[in-house]
Amino acid sequence: VNLELLYNRLIVGANGVLHEDQYVQIGIKSEYHNHLGRIAVFFGNKSMQTIQNLTTDIHGESDVKITLMQSIASSIPPATQYHQMYNIECINAIHIPPILTVRYEIAGQPVDLSIKVPLVLTKFLAGVELASSDFFSRWRQIGGPPREGQVIYKSPGPIEVNKAKELLQGLNFNVLDGVDPNPNNLVGAAIFSSVTLGKVGCLLRLEPNMEQEMYRLTIRTTNEAVTAALTAQCEQALQADY
Repeated sequence: VNLELLYNRLIVGANGVLHEDQYVQIGIKSEYHNHLGRIAVFFGNKSMQTIQNLTTDIHGESDVKITLMQSIASSIPPATQYHQMYNIECINAIHIPPILTVRYEIAGQPVDLSIKVPLVLTKFLAGVELASSDFFSRWRQIGGPPREGQVIYKSPGPIEVNKAKELLQGLNFNVLDGVDPNPNNLVGAAIFSSVTLGKVGCLLRLEPNMEQEMYRLTIRTTNEAVTAALTAQCEQALQADY
């Protein structure tokens, strides 16, 4: 099982498998609204042995507050799935995703897992509708660096604008049709919500170069920290394998 692929899919999706090995399958269901979220983590015992002494913990930076609402039993019988619930509160611009640590014993063997949780800044974005004139006036108003981030990168394969559009929608941008004069360019708008920063306007422009199979990604937001985190995260997601 390619764990990186599972993680990438959960960055642009709400539900799915996060980790799988010979003993366990760990899945996630999540929902977000403004700066708040809720995550259910499912632990399935795939083996014929009982999982014992199970302990779990999600530990993140101070940018995000994670509260356990429903704990999980310390043992899981064979072919059984249990789950636990967490409440999530976005405090600031998230730069580093939290880590889920899982420890248990099976057939007398200790197992220790550290798994990246797909809890990133774009989970707290909500797409917004903007007319062409509004988009470009706000774009100019925000201006260049440090509230602008820009990266040029090679497309992972032949350029597929529709696929890039789907990824941007998975990152919770509203992709605005008919706004950019170049029909191949993608532009998006969203609002990021957090406790400390309140609501931060986020604008995105993705320009493909068909001949060279390159993209130029430009992000402008009304907050420098959000720009930095969002640019890095979008660049990673747009180049990832799925």
